[in-house]
Amino acid sequence: MSEAAKSFRTVALSEDEAAQTLPLTQVTWPEVDLEHWRKYIRSYAVHEPRVSSGILALRDAGDYFSAMFAYRVELDLQRGHVLTVQLFTAVDLSNSTAFAQRLLAAAEAKARDLGCSSVEIRLYRAQAKLAFQLRALGLVDTGAIVSKAVEAPVAQ
Repeated sequence: MSEAAKSFRTVALSEDEAAQTLPLTQVTWPEVDLEHWRKYIRSYAVHEPRVSSGILALRDAGDYFSAMFAYRVELDLQRGHVLTVQLFTAVDLSNSTAFAQRLLAAAEAKARDLGCSSVEIRLYRAQAKLAFQLRALGLVDTGAIVSKAVEAPVAQ
């Protein structure tokens, strides 16, 4: 791992940092606005019994956000507790695997802390380069996610 990638510190992201982290979010999801991003952060800050969730971010030596992931612990029928990652994004202008590796290491550490048997990361089509980097780091495709939009209920 490069020295630059080692100089990051992992911090829990709060709603107060929404404006600071919105540009990082928009690298992958350019259509997301500040209000939607705040709502998303709040949804991971819910502290219910038996539900572990949050957003962790990497800050560099200059205190800038350069990567983050949103996680929840879910119970998988075969694997037991799994750290599921719905948002996994990193900005690395050199396009090296070091930053993805550092973010993955943070996710693996969180999974261990929460007693999970594995980490499962959801990536979107726009993240093809990141998917390639994660596969190079030993992650494998274990399934597919298929989706379909549904119409909102008609107000009566």
